Amino acid sequence: MQQLNDKTLIQVLHREYPHIVDKITSDVNSSLPADRLTDLSKIALIIESFKREKNLNTINFNNEDRKRGVVENRELLMAVILLFYSPHRLINLERRERSGIIDAFSKMTGTSRRILSNTVVVVVVNYKVYESFKSEVHRLYNLINEEYKFFNTLANDTSKI
Repeated sequence: MQQLNDKTLIQVLHREYPHIVDKITSDVNSSLPADRLTDLSKIALIIESFKREKNLNTINFNNEDRKRGVVENRELLMAVILLFYSPHRLINLERRERSGIIDAFSKMTGTSRRILSNTVVVVVVNYKVYESFKSEVHRLYNLINEEYKFFNTLANDTSKI
């Protein structure tokens, strides 16, 4: 059987099964926040709130000492930032996160770009596979959103995708 490329598959889906496209679109939209941050300087506020919530004294996530908690916190924080700025990347509908996120996060925390880029890949998997990870990401997102009043909407804790 011939393997169809992505564009052809989507065209066939749109033409032959529009109800499926509508269902997928609805599920994706209901599982992600509708609003997006664009001002990268707000990453500093997200980091400060995250540190306060997690009782962290440091903002460096390079983890030279190989401590598990540092990695877990870095992954959670990256997921929260992606949910604010590039939620479609978090569920792997986009291949790249919004331009500038990694650089801004790196400059604000002293964490290397390479480590943060690798973290994005792990975060996408964790968000999809581990319900507890996803729930914590949504809890932190909502807490930070309520604190700074970025948007009027909250992230859903349940996902159909």
